[in-house]
Amino acid sequence: MNLLYNFPDTLPMAKKNHTELFVILLGSCCFFCLLLAYNDVQYSHTAIYKNTLQSMLQFNIKQKCEKKKYVAFLKVHKAGSSTVSNILQRFATRYGLNLVLPNKDRDSHPTMFHVIGRNYDRLIPIPDDEEFNILCNHVVYNRRQLKRWFKNGAFYTAIVRDPKERFLSSAFYFGLLHKITNGTKISRKGVFTNYLRQRIMNSSSADDLNMAHDFGVRFKYYHDEEYVSRYIQLLDIEFDLVMILEYFDESLILLKRKLCWDIRDIVYLVVNSNRKKDEHALSEEDLKILRDIQKPDEMLYSFFTDRFWKQVYNEGPDFFQEVQYFKSVQKRVREFCETGYIKSEFLKIEASRWNDKFHLLVRDCTWMKTNELNLNDIVMKRQWDKYNAFVQNRKANLINVV
Repeated sequence: MNLLYNFPDTLPMAKKNHTELFVILLGSCCFFCLLLAYNDVQYSHTAIYKNTLQSMLQFNIKQKCEKKKYVAFLKVHKAGSSTVSNILQRFATRYGLNLVLPNKDRDSHPTMFHVIGRNYDRLIPIPDDEEFNILCNHVVYNRRQLKRWFKNGAFYTAIVRDPKERFLSSAFYFGLLHKITNGTKISRKGVFTNYLRQRIMNSSSADDLNMAHDFGVRFKYYHDEEYVSRYIQLLDIEFDLVMILEYFDESLILLKRKLCWDIRDIVYLVVNSNRKKDEHALSEEDLKILRDIQKPDEMLYSFFTDRFWKQVYNEGPDFFQEVQYFKSVQKRVREFCETGYIKSEFLKIEASRWNDKFHLLVRDCTWMKTNELNLNDIVMKRQWDKYNAFVQNRKANLINVV
């Protein structure tokens, strides 16, 4: 290094050794070569970094996750589950997926033909080389049984509702109000009080379907808070998402994000809604008795409401922007399906940061408006047709082989 820094301005060639001169020249060349190489490496690293960053950004912009098509939905009674079921059945039909459907004849089971309940083996069959994709009919939750249907796993979801609101809805839907009043018109105020007083005195009977029942809690454990609490901790592990009816649009957006679905896949019209319940208020005494009677449901609702909001906040601030956008789309869908189809054959939804462009057709409105039992008729017939076609093809192939 001293040779480099003390390199003289003039070099008397006669007095220098040729070897020393060669070393000095070689060192100088090496120094300048290293300097040029360093600059080239710096530039090269910067260029590679910029190109890689641009590629990553372009990839993330274009990248789309794959839609999940294995969904186990626990259809909880009187919790907005018919509307969710309608969404899932339409999705299954659109993509040619197999539904888990009960093998029941409507003539023999006019009101329960669409309910699986605990009859886990009475299902409409599917082709041997295919799998079940979606469950959205009533079933009592049993993880071991559901694993038989979804051997390669599924996204487990359910929906819960404020227990007191659900009680009122059930009272109308299942005929409890008619039973209490014997079909006569009485004062709406305090109509449930005497009934609830009798229920609290006779806590050994359960004459309505609680959310806890649908989630698999046996009635004998309804009053064992420690057991129910442990059971809820198990459900917390086993369910990917439990939606909240009171925040239905937020629930659907969260479901959409977790399933990697599109806005088109979750548009809906309300199914099986009963607004008459709003005319009957519960007294403070009624509410107190209900809280005692429905303690497992209160615990379920409280726990999963807290968990739901934690999941929402983990989505980031744009979640609520997407919810507002979805509400605006829903408003247009309702208007089109009510009267808009008279003026136009389809509703055009433009692309946004949350969805691709799509058209909503009149037949989509028809599907969304179809009541639960009739829609079950349709999807059950389709699944039987598919299976029968598979059987006929198999027979034909066997004949050809012989």
